[in-house]
Amino acid sequence: MIVRFGLDFDTLLAEIKETRFGKVTVGPEGLLSLLETQLGISLPKVSPFKRMVQYRLCLQQIDSPERFYHASFGVDPVAVSRTLLNWRDQLYCAGWNGAFPETASRRLKDLSHVEKEASVRVAPGRGQRLQSVIRALKDQKTGIEKIELIDPPSDYPCLWQKVLSHFKTETLFIDDRPPPERPASDLARLQRALESIPRKKAGHPAKSNGKMTAALWSWPHIHGPFRHGLCRNISRMPHPAGKSGSSAVIPATSWTKPLRPWMSPAAVLIRCPAFDRCPRH
Repeated sequence: MIVRFGLDFDTLLAEIKETRFGKVTVGPEGLLSLLETQLGISLPKVSPFKRMVQYRLCLQQIDSPERFYHASFGVDPVAVSRTLLNWRDQLYCAGWNGAFPETASRRLKDLSHVEKEASVRVAPGRGQRLQSVIRALKDQKTGIEKIELIDPPSDYPCLWQKVLSHFKTETLFIDDRPPPERPASDLARLQRALESIPRKKAGHPAKSNGKMTAALWSWPHIHGPFRHGLCRNISRMPHPAGKSGSSAVIPATSWTKPLRPWMSPAAVLIRCPAFDRCPRH
């Protein structure tokens, strides 16, 4: 079997998948499920909500006024459980084994105490599943002949690199050439409009102070949902003190307008100096 693996391939692909016997195209979740099945370690699927409820019970079990999350947990246990479960999953994705030394901070020691309950009561997250796959690959083989990588090898997280080290891999050609210029297109006009906005000195990330959004919103050549999608992505950049998500030009109610799925990544496609220095979220 030949597997074509891309970090973004769990979502809808822009290209048609190549479907033929012995070849599959998958993302992280797809490849993880495939490996678990071939290694005989697959588990029943558990929804994120159920995992959050399981972790909430663990937090409640050891809760006391000394725990760092005690006050917030008493006000909104669902949000606290979701946040701390996300922390836990990220720790396991980074190679955590469920324990911390005694010299660790109070928060980390509290998390390790919760983990004594969670390790047996909470369904495994992706990091734990990857660690199980890595252990199984030391003694078992799969039917995967080769894994074709869509992304540069250095882009894959640490645990995925350990998984890939057990297989023959091939990095496919990545066409990173800039797209052909079309001076009359909406995107080219938008790039020129953004480049005309005064920028700070090099090395200082641009902030979302409303100027980008204002220029886009007042610009007559971009209309409808496309403009909404771009403004929404621009508005997600860090705001100065005040109402996050608001704009001096665009009313807050405009953000409630539904966006078509193909419009949300539009801001990421803009390649101009002002955008390149803006942090992405």
